[in-house]
Amino acid sequence: MASEAETANTTATEADLARVLTRQDEPEDRSDEIRQLREENARLRKWDELTREIDRDERNEKDSKHYAQALVQHARQQRAAREAREAREAEKEFKAAEAASSLCITERGAGPHDAFVRAVIKGDNPKIARAPKKNPTVDMSEAEKARKDGNTAIALGNYRRAFWRYADGLKAIRYADNDDEASSLRATLYANRAQAGLHLGFHQAACRDAAASLVEDPSRLKCWHRLGTALFNTGDHALALDACLRGLALKPDHAPLRALELKASAAKAADDAATAAAAPPVPAPAPAPVVEPPPPPPPPKAFEHSARKPVAVKA
Repeated sequence: MASEAETANTTATEADLARVLTRQDEPEDRSDEIRQLREENARLRKWDELTREIDRDERNEKDSKHYAQALVQHARQQRAAREAREAREAEKEFKAAEAASSLCITERGAGPHDAFVRAVIKGDNPKIARAPKKNPTVDMSEAEKARKDGNTAIALGNYRRAFWRYADGLKAIRYADNDDEASSLRATLYANRAQAGLHLGFHQAACRDAAASLVEDPSRLKCWHRLGTALFNTGDHALALDACLRGLALKPDHAPLRALELKASAAKAADDAATAAAAPPVPAPAPAPVVEPPPPPPPPKAFEHSARKPVAVKA
């Protein structure tokens, strides 16, 4: 009996295993389970794609940040190099402007401005010095063309081009002496170059150019205003005030000169007050020593008669 039971159990186990392997105990229709598995697989794939996309975005953000930092550093280096180059070019151009305006200097003074400018303000009527030349050339048409080009550049705000075009025009008629037309054009070129120099910050050159224009034509009120403005910008408020007063002597109701004169006088007063405050205090004179009167002499002693003993005289 025992052997039959063991055989039955063994047979049942094999049958169950066969049924499981052949999936005979499951229903024929498994579409719901397959659909659920597909949905789960789709969700997992979406999650993987989303994770990869987030990782990619993070990597891109890091790369973009590093790239942006590199761009910023490169831009800073380029800006520093450009500023250094512009500073060198500005210094070179400033020296060239000083050399160009130095053509109208007779001699240099000890102060910040030339004796030529001071002589013009004083009314000494100095002469514009020119380097001697064996065969001087004069080209009025070139000077007039340079004046027109400079005026166009001034209108467009290109003061640098205007400055050098006016300089070209002055070179063309530098040696035109005893010519009223050349003198008038030269005064205009000097005045216009002074205006361009003020816009460019060439204040010392603007002083000389305005003064040279006034040598050619002392009645130009604009040049007196430009000369005063250039002197005021250089910090010489006293000389700027003198220039304004020279211009106002020609036309007392000139509004720009009057406004500049008020500003220069106020600045000069402030300079005088600052100079007085910075000056060392003047020491007070030492008080005179008190001389005590000499003590009065002692009163004279009264004559006293001393009682003397009689002296015996021997016979």
